[in-house]
Amino acid sequence: MKPTLLVAALLGLLPATAHAQGLVSLELFRVEWTVRTDSWVKPGIDGYVYNSSGYRVSNVRLRVETLDGANQPISERFTWVYGNIDHRGRAYFVLPPPPPGGTYRITVVSCDPVAREAP
Repeated sequence: MKPTLLVAALLGLLPATAHAQGLVSLELFRVEWTVRTDSWVKPGIDGYVYNSSGYRVSNVRLRVETLDGANQPISERFTWVYGNIDHRGRAYFVLPPPPPGGTYRITVVSCDPVAREAP
């Protein structure tokens, strides 16, 4: 296959991939987390991502924001939750401690739908 035809064929796949992201509403995910404060444990954040969408998902990406006293972000970083999360399932994640600040906000910003699952 000629290189130009290969590129055209691959570009033809992009809309389908981008459309697949729109299948899953990110509002259907819930994140629970706690900051580790025990002196005998390395500092960090432990948590779970809960999936209420109708899809098994993978490559879940989280935004971790450090907030000041007025709930305004003063820093942000991104991390991944590895593995699949089934419909009505959850996945565990561990993060190193974010920069010191008042509070933190952790939200799901993207994921890849794997398969639609029966309710």
